[in-house]
Amino acid sequence: MYAIFQTGGKQYRVSEGDVITVEKIAANEGDVVTFDQVLTVVNDADVKVGTPVVEGAKITAKVEKQDKARKILVFKYKAKSNYRRRQGHRQPFTKLTIEKNRSIMIKISVMRQDDDKVIGLLVEGHAGAGAYGQDIVCAGISALAQSVILGLAKHLHREINYDVKPGYLSVALKDKADDLTEAVFAVAVLGFAEIEKSNPKNVSVLNIRR
Repeated sequence: MYAIFQTGGKQYRVSEGDVITVEKIAANEGDVVTFDQVLTVVNDADVKVGTPVVEGAKITAKVEKQDKARKILVFKYKAKSNYRRRQGHRQPFTKLTIEKNRSIMIKISVMRQDDDKVIGLLVEGHAGAGAYGQDIVCAGISALAQSVILGLAKHLHREINYDVKPGYLSVALKDKADDLTEAVFAVAVLGFAEIEKSNPKNVSVLNIRR
């Protein structure tokens, strides 16, 4: 997964963990900065090209160092005269470490069986609606999705397949859905819809029938 963003009149292709230098930005060492001029985002076969920027996409990076590049010497002279001048210039730059791309959008796929009952959920991505650890959109969706896992497994004692890791959550019934499982899923799906309504640039909910 990588993204292309623009800052200081230049474009950079970055992935998580990359260390880059950019034109000096106003920030202190240790600060986390956000770039919203994201031109392209590539996640395996999923390619998003901005017009001119990808809506809702952001790149976060930690400022590692504020410094100046090696001195460049410029000589000036005039022929047939004694005019000689030497000037030096050190271009200031900011050294950044690219953090995990939390910028794109949360995509929620709601899997339904033929009778429209929900049989599973797939939640991918990050909302990018706030700094890492302070994104209330991500937190709300994560809480709803994980409540589905607990409700199905601990309360209804249904057999499920599930996987939870940063930026990814999936849960699916091993058997067909019924009225009780539908009630558990429905609460979360209603919550997702309300969050999407308030944050259309950060959340996308899709219904998929199998």
